[in-house]
Amino acid sequence: SGSPSEGGSAEQSGMMIVRDTVQNLKGSIELESKLGEGTIFTIKLPLTLAIIQALVFGVGSRMFAIPLSTVVEAIRIAPEQISYVGDREVFELRNLVVNLIRPHKILGIPTLPPIGENRKMYVIVVRSSERKIVGIVADQLMEKEELVIKSLDHNIMRSDITSSASKLGDGKVVLILDVPALIRRVFG
Repeated sequence: SGSPSEGGSAEQSGMMIVRDTVQNLKGSIELESKLGEGTIFTIKLPLTLAIIQALVFGVGSRMFAIPLSTVVEAIRIAPEQISYVGDREVFELRNLVVNLIRPHKILGIPTLPPIGENRKMYVIVVRSSERKIVGIVADQLMEKEELVIKSLDHNIMRSDITSSASKLGDGKVVLILDVPALIRRVFG
């Protein structure tokens, strides 16, 4: 225990993780060593790198995120709390009628049936810059995360309601929803 080869291996493994992370962010690492003086590590990251606080949620087998700055609250509602105004699904939140958006319908993703707590479903209540409040239905609700935003190539991006992407700690890709674009898509 504690042999030099074990310590070297752990340090090397740690440096490989740093290198891989920096490369994934399209950055670079430079090393400058001077015998008897030490080593200087210079890490360069693109200026376009942005980090946001986001609420991560699941729809079917896909993961999405919404900027926390647009989230009013996250709640659970029972199917019986949903009613209709014309052809739109709505529910009442503290004397306010809130329209529901079901991302699985817009994106064509199979959804999971509600489970537990009398089949209640997750609803993320969001506010757009136009002050419109809507509820986004989710199958799973994760925690808030700090996400590094990566722009999506318009040739790759399949939907106008996703603005960028990120990777979670477990390596899963999460698409970041553009809340105003989502609201415009559904309500015009």
